[in-house]
Amino acid sequence: MRVLYVFIVAIIVAGGIYWYVQNKQQPQRLSSEAQRGSFEAQSQDGEPPSAPFALQDGTYTVVAEESSIGWEGRKPLLANYKDTGSLKLKNGSAEVKDGKVASGTLVFDMTTIQAGKTGKGIGEEALTGHLKSEAFFDAGKYPTAMFVLQQAVDQGANTYLLRGELTIKGITNPVEIPAALSIQGDAIALRADMHLDRTLWDIRYGSGKFFDNLADNVIDDTFGATFALTFKKS
Repeated sequence: MRVLYVFIVAIIVAGGIYWYVQNKQQPQRLSSEAQRGSFEAQSQDGEPPSAPFALQDGTYTVVAEESSIGWEGRKPLLANYKDTGSLKLKNGSAEVKDGKVASGTLVFDMTTIQAGKTGKGIGEEALTGHLKSEAFFDAGKYPTAMFVLQQAVDQGANTYLLRGELTIKGITNPVEIPAALSIQGDAIALRADMHLDRTLWDIRYGSGKFFDNLADNVIDDTFGATFALTFKKS
């Protein structure tokens, strides 16, 4: 009887130890995954991230005709209201040293900003003109915008946090852009998403921060941009 009692106690203790170990390890796994960030790298065809790879040292130049930039703006008081469009790159390059991205620049052609679809389904041409006007990007006076990469923080699984400065309308602010790299033939593909507060670059039109009585014409201060860029070694 005593042997049976000891056996039961041993099972209970072992079960308690197993429960403790499992529950103690779980937060560590979650914490490790959280450090990788919420940006999950995907290739252009939607496949999971590729295995880690080493970048070859040298200068890489953006292939503008194989690259694209999309933008998105919203009116938060109107359900599902979203304007979308595109922007073209003028030029860009990146420098790789010791197998790591060391520096880079992207120059955006603001005269090419275009509305592809509005939230109301009409008025794309009018919105395009408005975006180029002094009310928004003032493309006549500031025909280009520029991102200068200062640091690329390797976050594993071919993902990086790109830290640098973005200049729009002659105003420069620090930005951080989560990005993913993949090899496609002889080229490096970069995919990135970012969200910016446009008012930091003095783009105030329709902002609830600066204007009253806008009703549902308020335009979100935050706009999004997506990048699908192709770099080839010079």
